[in-house]
Amino acid sequence: MSKVCLVTGSANGLGRNIAEAVLPSGDRLVATARDDAVGLREGIEEDYLSHRTRLVAYLGELMESAGIVVSQPVGGSGVFVDVASLYPHLPAEKLPGIALFSDLYLEGGVRAGAAPFPMQTISAETGQIQQRMFQFARFAVPRRVYSKAHMEFVAKVMARVKLVAKANQGYKVIEHPPVLGHFFSKFEPL
Repeated sequence: MSKVCLVTGSANGLGRNIAEAVLPSGDRLVATARDDAVGLREGIEEDYLSHRTRLVAYLGELMESAGIVVSQPVGGSGVFVDVASLYPHLPAEKLPGIALFSDLYLEGGVRAGAAPFPMQTISAETGQIQQRMFQFARFAVPRRVYSKAHMEFVAKVMARVKLVAKANQGYKVIEHPPVLGHFFSKFEPL
């Protein structure tokens, strides 16, 4: 019996990639997409852009007031959080980003995206350029979906996560499929 797979945002990006990965499986595919013209119109409306950037900045301010390290300046589409500052006890091989996702979901059903990001930075002590793996999580704020109350809820959940993070011992990968493994892998607590 074949499955029915619903893929939202299938016009481009991740949604399109997932839809293309489902097609060869023989499963039925239901794909949806937004009206891009609406997004383009909103993207040039000053009042809408001002409201949106203020809403995202508000989430960043709430997180900072809870002691969460947030990348500055806060962008118009989401807030970037320094995962290593929440899980300094977890080395990269214990998957601190997955630990954050798990804690977010367990504490409040919140989902976010995270990835290790290699970068060059300047050492404050020596002034020399050094390589660093920056573990960050992105709290995306899609247009016309979330309100001020949602931002306050997410910030409260993050404050709780900060309190419980030290108890998380990390995760290990137990399954990593060859297609879109970075989206469909399975993990187990250590």
